Amino acid sequence: RPILWSVNPALLRSQRDARQALIRATQGPEAGHLVIFVVISGITLWALARGWWDTAAWLLLFNVLHNGYPVLSLRQIRDRLHRRGERSHKAARAY
Repeated sequence: RPILWSVNPALLRSQRDARQALIRATQGPEAGHLVIFVVISGITLWALARGWWDTAAWLLLFNVLHNGYPVLSLRQIRDRLHRRGERSHKAARAY
């Protein structure tokens, strides 16, 4: 479905299940980044235990940039979609 790759607000409002499809589409990538984040964090701890300070610092930096940030970003997107969905349900009940 093309809606999964579009962030057009008009499409999210016009297609009934578009919001839920977009929420589901963010869960897989988030889980993948989270698993990689945990694995690389373990490797970073191992590098710290070995005394490889510069290696640990680079691993930590790039792990946060490439895995930590996407996890937080996808969670924020889902939260915003949930809140928008709650507002639209409240508005629909008001009528």
